[in-house]
Amino acid sequence: MIETQSLNIDKKVCRDCNKNKDINLFHNRQSSKDGKNNICKACKKEIDFIYRKNNKEKIRLMKQKYRKTDRAKRLKKESYYRNIDSIRKKDRIRSKIYREKNRDKTTSYLRNLKRKYRMDLHDTYIKELIVKNSVLSRKEIPQEYIEAKREHLKLKRHLKEII
Repeated sequence: MIETQSLNIDKKVCRDCNKNKDINLFHNRQSSKDGKNNICKACKKEIDFIYRKNNKEKIRLMKQKYRKTDRAKRLKKESYYRNIDSIRKKDRIRSKIYREKNRDKTTSYLRNLKRKYRMDLHDTYIKELIVKNSVLSRKEIPQEYIEAKREHLKLKRHLKEII
């Protein structure tokens, strides 16, 4: 490879538009004699735009195929863990904005979820009941105690139905 600085070339003719342009307006290319591409950046950008416009489906399929490769999966995972703090921060902001815009929808969803937990005797509901009546925190409640409380509530419900 020959460096452009060693040749002292400051101008080059673009193969596409046939204009004499400054050497810095060409992308680097190791395989060429002067170390620069034979098409200027502006023409290359236009060519790439036209190609992407005319081959959307082909590009979509290539990207889809690439995403299934082990390398792509590994890189995506590495990128996620490298940027996990900023990703979580953006997610919190996005969630907050969504909740503010959809306050009615969010409250109705949470109300229905709470009702479902109460009907199904979900662990979350039982823990909430236990925490109300004791000094324990949610994390300190053993699973056996949750199961016992669940059985107690089932019996209470059964007695209500009978009476």
